[in-house]
Amino acid sequence: MSGEIEVLGGGPAEVVFGAEGRERTLQQVRTVLGTRVGAVPLDREFGLSMTFLDQPLPRAQALLTAEIIRQLRRYVPGIEVTSVELVPDPEGAADGRLIPKVRFKDVSV
Repeated sequence: MSGEIEVLGGGPAEVVFGAEGRERTLQQVRTVLGTRVGAVPLDREFGLSMTFLDQPLPRAQALLTAEIIRQLRRYVPGIEVTSVELVPDPEGAADGRLIPKVRFKDVSV
């Protein structure tokens, strides 16, 4: 892979068994973004912590952004997150729901 890749998170990730290359990496990123910590029985730390809920918006955004970067570094080797942006969810915009838009580079050799 070359250049930056963008993934919009927020929902359950579709699993394609046997995915390789770029598709595998995209699937891994989507899976981390779509999983809550505690939901995976054999790895309770996999996914995103929801500690940002009920925090003031600026604090919640900072906590979620840091959590996304930390968990992608841990669970998706070979990528470098270049930016995380929280954008309004078109289906939940009235509720103030935000979804992460993550840009990253493939740094694996």
